[in-house]
Amino acid sequence: MDIRKALRRAIFFCVLVLFLSFAAYLISGPVLSGIGGFLVVDEPPVHSDAVVVPLMGVEYYPRLMEAAALYKSGYARMVVIDGNRKNDVLRALEEKGF
Repeated sequence: MDIRKALRRAIFFCVLVLFLSFAAYLISGPVLSGIGGFLVVDEPPVHSDAVVVPLMGVEYYPRLMEAAALYKSGYARMVVIDGNRKNDVLRALEEKGF
């Protein structure tokens, strides 16, 4: 009798954990999108002394291109690339004055 009760309780908790995991998976998309939309501030650029490009992560080329566009548009007098990863692209940018 106790074994059946323990087995039923274990099955109940397994089903409950699976249900809660599935519910969290379904809710996570809208919740994370809402949080991301709250954290991202989309403002027009303003003139500044420098544009700082953090050289972290795998997608730093778009940040470099955005910094170059801001520099060419006259929003900044210089571009500062923060990081210690040197590659051919960064060396070429340094030769051009970045």
